[in-house]
Amino acid sequence: MLLAKADLYIARTGTSKKVIPVLVGVYVGREVEEYASKKNVLVYKY
Repeated sequence: MLLAKADLYIARTGTSKKVIPVLVGVYVGREVEEYASKKNVLVYKY
């Protein structure tokens, strides 16, 4: 869903800038974090 929203933003705005999706949460599982890093998504845990 996050990657789809990033692609939609690029399509709607027509920006040539690099868009980096960011996943933020209190608990982000290891599998999710690994998948996100493979897809170039920043992960912030607090």
